[in-house]
Amino acid sequence: MVLSSESVMSHDLAQFSRDHHLEWLSQSTVECLKSKEFSLDKVEGLQEFVMTLDRDLSNHPVIRFNEYCNWFRQGEMDLSQVKQFIVQFSVFANLSLSAQLEKMQNAETVAALRSATENLAQEVGDIASADGEERGTHYEWLLKMGEELGLGFSDMGKRHHGSVSTLFFCDELSRLVGDKCCLTATAASYAMDSWAAAGYWDHLVEGLVKFKAKNKVEALPLASFTSHIKFEHVHGKQVRQELECYYFTHNVNEDAFIFRANEMLDGVKSFWDGLDQNRKAFH
Repeated sequence: MVLSSESVMSHDLAQFSRDHHLEWLSQSTVECLKSKEFSLDKVEGLQEFVMTLDRDLSNHPVIRFNEYCNWFRQGEMDLSQVKQFIVQFSVFANLSLSAQLEKMQNAETVAALRSATENLAQEVGDIASADGEERGTHYEWLLKMGEELGLGFSDMGKRHHGSVSTLFFCDELSRLVGDKCCLTATAASYAMDSWAAAGYWDHLVEGLVKFKAKNKVEALPLASFTSHIKFEHVHGKQVRQELECYYFTHNVNEDAFIFRANEMLDGVKSFWDGLDQNRKAFH
């Protein structure tokens, strides 16, 4: 059998990865290590740093125990609570686009540029409904959800619709993810992905599915949420690759990186805490 040069290269790369115990790294990072663009001397330090970072972020309150999402997944919310959630989520969804654009414009590495660009493209690109008969962007699907709940275009997504806690979160996204400092932007992006990977998308979908069944609103579209579950796996790889690239091309202040990542999670926590306080105050 005649192998293509690409197949031979893939085999060689896999062998190099096994020889140096690099299976936990992204393929692009392994390629850079093999070509000596990145130094093998930094591999052990990166592995220790990622373990420390993940351990620290997993202990942040918004990841360890998100009271609002744990309540939401039960599906016991009423119409007013779901509307409140959709409005605040639409503000986050709309305003967060500017943070990704800023990150894309300020990117210092190709990995950071690709991560921000693909994330932004995914948010503004068309996704299909469950039956494949209708398409729309994530935000358009949120608008369609709002329409089924009695909300109009003018009721959603604008800054003046946001609560104090939601706007704090959105402003922190812009300040941290969109920062010109590569350490800050990379740390904040990694923190956001750590939050997303903690399963909150699944909790939201679980609650909305139960709400639909309980309230007999089967026309309520969930495409904006269900599609994110699929996308986060891909985006997680992009963000991890971004971290690897940053580590190998910079002298990383690890304490500062962890501090910025936790700042981003504090902003995330503000969003969910605000929703939780409001639902308790009115019910």
